[in-house]
Amino acid sequence: MTATEISFLEDLKNAQIQYTDFVANKTLIRDSDLLSLRFTKVTLLTIMVEIIDYWFRDTVTGDDNFFTSTEIQDIIDHANKIMGTVLYIDLSSY
Repeated sequence: MTATEISFLEDLKNAQIQYTDFVANKTLIRDSDLLSLRFTKVTLLTIMVEIIDYWFRDTVTGDDNFFTSTEIQDIIDHANKIMGTVLYIDLSSY
């Protein structure tokens, strides 16, 4: 894994932690519909970050990742939309 990839993943995970903390602080509101929506977003975000993290891992066989670079960019864009961030990594060389 390159330094750029490591830095991107660290930024992504820090943004995820900040977003989850923000949602956790908002759970004091007892609106069950709103709480359910927030829980769904946190769950989806956790899954997306895990997929992105796995995609950048070094694999033994060479191609254990079934997502293309376009598909992983779409997942990164969706995670950014949930968190309200603008994290970016150039995937043109993949």
